[in-house]
Amino acid sequence: MKKTIAATALIALALPASAAARIVPQRGIAGANLDMTQPQVRAKLGKPDKVRHPTSPIFGQYTTWFYGATSVDMFRNQDGKVFNVSTTSKAEKTSTGVGVGSTAASVKKNVKGARCDQQHCWVGRFEGGRKVTDFRLSAKGRVTRVTIGYVLD
Repeated sequence: MKKTIAATALIALALPASAAARIVPQRGIAGANLDMTQPQVRAKLGKPDKVRHPTSPIFGQYTTWFYGATSVDMFRNQDGKVFNVSTTSKAEKTSTGVGVGSTAASVKKNVKGARCDQQHCWVGRFEGGRKVTDFRLSAKGRVTRVTIGYVLD
């Protein structure tokens, strides 16, 4: 009986890591996914800690909501859809445990389709309109930021 309970407890502890993956390459971070609307983000994550309205030379003013070390960028038009999500939080990880602090080797091994150079690892293609997941690397080859977004030109 005790072995059954212990085994069940171990399984229960193992499940949340994959079920609670907060970085989903090509999709989103912390529950904020590409193409969500502002009301959907608010319903999922609640009120942001901070709001900014930066301007891009490519598409003009947009809205950024901050949730701790995670930022969510949304268009000011097109129903305020999410086009970029970024984090520097060590708490956000993929289902395979990759996130800020991981090595480039770990990204290549544990993120399907990842390619790396000296500055970053990525999934996707850097072509207009395409989705890209970017793992920015420090000079020591460790992830410092994870960004998932559309390539805008």
